[in-house]
Amino acid sequence: MTNDMKIAEVPDEPLEDFVIDDAYVSWQRREGVRVIEDYAFGNLADIELSPWPRKGGAGAIINVPNEYLPNDAHLVEIAAGGQSEPERHMYEENVYVVSGHGATRIWLDGQAPDMFEWQEGSFFSIPLNAWYQHFNVSSEPARYVSVTDAPPTMRRMRGRWQRRHMRV
Repeated sequence: MTNDMKIAEVPDEPLEDFVIDDAYVSWQRREGVRVIEDYAFGNLADIELSPWPRKGGAGAIINVPNEYLPNDAHLVEIAAGGQSEPERHMYEENVYVVSGHGATRIWLDGQAPDMFEWQEGSFFSIPLNAWYQHFNVSSEPARYVSVTDAPPTMRRMRGRWQRRHMRV
């Protein structure tokens, strides 16, 4: 009986770590928006934001540094009379309006759009994979915070969803 087993050679130098790029962190970098990692926040109306043109003004992504809370939050301020770019995604999004008033247009491919109005204190959800666009119809900035399950969804899909479901 012959032994065809080969023994692996031991490398002269240490092996490099095998790293899989985090799709969610990569998305944050591409967005180019401020990322806040903290446990508690003051008044959401007072948090400093950075430009986020795709969202219609300024914003920040909020991550609570706790592995048991995988969701994130998007704090967005739409300029007076401004609007977000149309977008859709495969993650859940629940929106609470902090200040201002406006309207949101929602539509599915091949269907007529629906539109509804919102104001300070309004709460609504964006349907999965539906296109939507926010409009600030006032002369003052409008600010909202949305809680999403984007981090686990993007990590599960490893970024494939972006090529299919989002205009950036």
